[in-house]
Amino acid sequence: MKINQKLLLVIVSSILLFYFIHEVHTYLTELEHKKNEFYSKNKVLFNTINHLQSDSIKSLSMMLANDSEVKRAYLENNPNIIIEHINPFWKEVTQANLIYEIHFFKPPAQSFVNFSNFKSIGRDVSDARGDIVWVTSSFKSSTHTMMCKTYAGIRATYPIIENGQTLGGLSMGKKIDWLPDTIKNVSKSDAFLIYDRHSTNSLDKKYYDEFMKDKEIVGEFILANKTLPVTQDIVSKIDFTKDIQNISINHKHYSLNIFKIYNFNKQGLGYLCVLNDLDEFNSKFINQILSSLLFILVASLLIYFLLKSKISNILNKINYLQTITKELKNNNFKILNNTISEKAHTSYDELSELQSDIIEMGKALEINHNHLETIIHQRTKELEYERNYIKNILDLTPEITFVTNGKKLISANQRFYTFVGYE
Repeated sequence: MKINQKLLLVIVSSILLFYFIHEVHTYLTELEHKKNEFYSKNKVLFNTINHLQSDSIKSLSMMLANDSEVKRAYLENNPNIIIEHINPFWKEVTQANLIYEIHFFKPPAQSFVNFSNFKSIGRDVSDARGDIVWVTSSFKSSTHTMMCKTYAGIRATYPIIENGQTLGGLSMGKKIDWLPDTIKNVSKSDAFLIYDRHSTNSLDKKYYDEFMKDKEIVGEFILANKTLPVTQDIVSKIDFTKDIQNISINHKHYSLNIFKIYNFNKQGLGYLCVLNDLDEFNSKFINQILSSLLFILVASLLIYFLLKSKISNILNKINYLQTITKELKNNNFKILNNTISEKAHTSYDELSELQSDIIEMGKALEINHNHLETIIHQRTKELEYERNYIKNILDLTPEITFVTNGKKLISANQRFYTFVGYE
């Protein structure tokens, strides 16, 4: 692989690695933001629906509680007055699925007229209807969710008062089974209801059987109405302590939002579970990544081809500088002649300046090198001349002894010098 190809590979790999890390971080950040956005919208929707339902049945219960015929029925202790007067209204609201229960009580919680069961007149339900006991003793209205009779629903309770005297109390209820379908219609998100099993402890056996006929028990929970197939296995994997979590159903990925439903005593009654489709978000993000990746690759190739000649020129200069320095280290100054001609064909830049400096340095080295060679050559000739001169003298001269003051200092002959020292 050529050096420019390696450089391109390093550059493109670095860009792709940076892009990958950036996109993963962006994906996780946007995913978390999207999940929080889902939860916020669903929470507002859940609270709004509950408030609207609560306000509607509270208004109706207030209207009936202040109806003159209702009060007359209490004063005359004649439940038939209420039955005859309210029955047309009861039929109309039940057919429209607006109201599921209208129940009149005498203090503290004795059934006076129950439109769901006219035979329950006189029955004391204080144990099951603590909300009615509270209303008839506090003179205050209330709206809350409650498990009673055969359903869990929103109840509106209202005191019936005449001249400061509590005649009784009214309970009006509507099922909350409609919650999943309502969420689906408004937000297009699927949903399902889960009840706590302990919330059914207040139901009589016959009511419990009626309540459970279309539901499934999953451990400590009861799977109720749903807008898509939710199995017991899925429910068993849900962590009901977390408001937001991921879940897969039928190979689809969702962000699950859980909203707890409380009863009159502020105890858990169940949960509304809303499913937010993440596949669309994931697909959109993947398409975005692929589009950006394609753009990066095209841009990288375009930049490469635009800079290819310049990069090749730079790399050639670097290689040429390496050749120059290597030849100069070996005292091959012939390369300078080729370099000088090469210099004329290169543009002026930092590398050209460096090349020029190396050439000048090489020329200086060449001058010094030639000067040293001249000196060495001259000195060699001088030494050779001196050696020959001394040799000639020694060859022609017999052994000579130099004596001074009776001491022998030097003995020389034609073959060698011998230096002997005496005291």
